[in-house]
This record gives sequence, structure tokens and C-alpha cells, in this order.
Amino acid sequence: MMRWVPINVGGVPLGYLTQRPFVLAGGPFAFWARLPSAVFSVASCWLLILLCRELKIPRTTTLFAAGIFMILPAQFRYATEARPYS
Repeated sequence: MMRWVPINVGGVPLGYLTQRPFVLAGGPFAFWARLPSAVFSVASCWLLILLCRELKIPRTTTLFAAGIFMILPAQFRYATEARPYS
């Protein structure tokens, strides 16, 4: 993997390091390659909700913010694709 990273233009090691264990465990299928992105996306939504609670933002506003965050085109795209740069 570390030999392949320098020749892959636009690739970053962090993407490979998080994706590789999932692909090794589950096989070279799109589901396993995309799972880390989906997990990090769900975690970022959860952290957004926690941050809003810490700032004592009303519940409806918090849920509205999380809902908008989940459907943002960039967020949704990176959560469902298996790209090294995501």
C-alpha cells in the first residue's frame, strides 16, 4: 500500500489507512470500500448534534441543522463513495 500511494495522484494516505482494514476484512466489494466513509459521515452528524447541545441551541434548530448537513450535496457524495480523497 505504501508503495502505491506515491504514484496515485490525488490520493491521501489517511483514506487508504481507514479503508484498507475494511476491504481486507470483507473483500474487494463496493460495500466494504464505502463503509468507512458512511461511518465517518454518521459520526460527523452525531458530533454536530452534540456540539449544538453543548452550545444550548434549541432542539428543533439542532435537528434542522443536522438534517441540512446530512443532505448537503458534498456531504452526501463523500458519505456514499469510496474515494481516497474523501
